[in-house]
This record gives sequence, C-alpha cells and structure tokens, in this order.
Amino acid sequence: MLSEVEFDLELKKLLITNIERIFAKDVEKFAWNGLSLYANRELCFNQLQKLHSPPEKQKRNVRKQAEHIRQAILLAKEYYETSKVASLATRPVLLYYSCMSLALAEILLKQDGRSSLDLARNDHNHHGLVFSSSITFDLDFLKTSKMLKSKPMKVGKNYKGTFELWRRSARHLPIVGTETQTFPRGLSTTAVNPLLFENDSELVNIDDRGVTLIECFMRLPFMERTLRVNGCPSFFVRGEASKTFDIKGVQYFNLLIHPASSQSLEKLLNIIVASPEMVNFLEIDEYERGLLIRWLQNEYSLGLAFHFPSGLNLNTKMVYFGTDSMRMNEFGNIYLSLFMLSNLSRYYPDIWIKHIENHTSFSLVVSEFCEKAAERMALMAYSELSRTLYIE
Repeated sequence: MLSEVEFDLELKKLLITNIERIFAKDVEKFAWNGLSLYANRELCFNQLQKLHSPPEKQKRNVRKQAEHIRQAILLAKEYYETSKVASLATRPVLLYYSCMSLALAEILLKQDGRSSLDLARNDHNHHGLVFSSSITFDLDFLKTSKMLKSKPMKVGKNYKGTFELWRRSARHLPIVGTETQTFPRGLSTTAVNPLLFENDSELVNIDDRGVTLIECFMRLPFMERTLRVNGCPSFFVRGEASKTFDIKGVQYFNLLIHPASSQSLEKLLNIIVASPEMVNFLEIDEYERGLLIRWLQNEYSLGLAFHFPSGLNLNTKMVYFGTDSMRMNEFGNIYLSLFMLSNLSRYYPDIWIKHIENHTSFSLVVSEFCEKAAERMALMAYSELSRTLYIE
C-alpha cells in the first residue's frame, strides 16, 4: 500500500544554500570520489533523515530508499568508468545512462517513497523524453545540431517518466560571488558566499514542441568557447557578482557585466524587472559594451520586487547570466543533450560513425562536450546529494 512507503517531503528544503570551495586539481576525480561516498547505506540513510525528518514508523522505508540511492550511484559510476575506456562511438550512450542514474539518486534523496524505484515503475517506467530527428549526414555543425530534438513524454495531459520525476524536485543553484566587509582602520574581510537565489519551485518544463541539441549546448557555459569557434553564440553574458558592506554597515549588491554585444546586453536588460519604487535604490552605469548595476539593499528595498536573469557559476569568479528563458539548470541541459546523442549513437550508427570517421566539426564538438559533461554532471549531482554547492 502507498501509505506504507510515504514520508513527508517539504519542497521548501530543496534550495541549496551552502557552498564549499574546491581546491583539488582534478575536479572530475573529486566529484566522482564524493559520489562514491553515497555507496554507503548509512550515509544515504542519515542524509534522508536530515532532509525529511520522517516519523519513526517510516524508518524501514527510509532504509529502503537509502539502498536504492546506493544502487543508483554504483550504476552511475560503472557507466562512467566504462565510458572512460570506450570510443566516441558509444561514449554518449554510457554517459547518458550514468547521468540518468545520477538523476535517479537525486529523485530518491529529495522525494518521498512514491518515487522509490519499485513504485515509480508503476507510472514512470519510461525515460520521460521522446527523441525526434530528421537527421541526414551533413558536414555543417549547426545544421546537424539542429536536426536532433528531444520532447517531454506526455500521456494525456500528464508528463511521465524519469526525466519528469527529476524535474519536479530539481532547482536552479544559487549565484555565487564575493562578500566584502569593511572595518575601521582600513581593514576588511572577503568571503565567497551565495548571493542570489531563484524561487524555490520546480523547473519549468521544456516546451512540448521540444528542444534541439544546439539549444541545449547554447545553455551550457562550458560549451561557450567551443560554440564560438564553430560560429555559434551562446545564450550567456559573463559577469561578476559581489556584495559589499561599508564601514557604516551600508549594504550593496553589485553586478558587473563584462563586454558583450549590444544585442546581448539589450536582451539582458529586458529580463531585469523591478518595481517602480526601486528607482531610489538602483544605479545602472553603462560603459563601452558593458554594465555595472548597484543595488542598495536595506530593510525596505529587499521587500521590493526585483527580478534578475537566471545565472550560474563555473567558478567563484565568473557568473554566466542567461539572455533567454533558462528553463533547465546545468544538469538538466547535460541530461537532455546526452539523451539526444545516445539516441543518435544507438539508432543512427550509419550517420554517427560517418561523422567520427570523417572527424567532422560535429563529432569534435560532441567529443569535447562528453569530456566536460562527465565532470560537470558528477559535480552537480554530488552538490545535490550533499546539499552543498561545490565550486572552484
């Protein structure tokens, strides 16, 4: 019976508010080693207890959920390790199943017993995504990337499958920057902290019409340079976020936008929405191809409506702000990309192998994506399981 496996879930707990700096030289190894800790049943059990505070009568079911997390992590790591020795022909398939297993671990940690592996199979025994393609062999990278498309799986009016379950408890990560406190005699302290948070609500689903591979790539900051080399812009402008407290305790949030095209800056400014009363608390300085936004934060201004663009960090020094609707977080866009590429590998081997053998720009971009995705998806999943954002 369903009541035998339920335990309470408060979605308000799902935003990550803690961060920890990474000083390891090998971030990929750091992330996968961190995930390996969750092969320990007791660690999984304790994390579930901490997050959900289930009643005593549900402890047996919590232990079952912990065992399912452990199994998902073991599978994810085995798929990943196999991908390291596989050729590019099958690497996207192995990384996709590794990513999906990490998504299962997130679902099992953040959701209740109705999302346990055995019960979820009743209504969600599907990837949750539908692949569609009109692909033909083409040497043009952009044309090929636009031919691959993924749609959410829908039964009637309801979305179904593993991707849908993951989306329901997925959240955007906080924007991270420096926080500087000034004291008398010229002294100051600087720390790295989360500065901006998205609303604590589930991610907006991808459009029923679907999303293409190139659209997912354009929403991944680690692909920015590769796309630019191949004649494709990203959906981001780069910037820095900081918060300062002067000697009198006056608090400012500062957003410095690095030089970008006038079109990108215009798109960014169109996303920023503020209530009319904010005019007394905002300073916006434009300089050549860039912006500086200063927000005086006090008891009154913090209560006013002010919407920033979605953004994410690859490290503590740089924030990537989206200039379009960022429905998915970084993990979600990796998940979608790998789903499409795994389908290409499995169902269109004649076209995929031809790309590889001819060293086309498409195959080279996919190879670079796979290398970086293996690190980033592990780091994001480790952050989710530990409820701490790990960041360089």
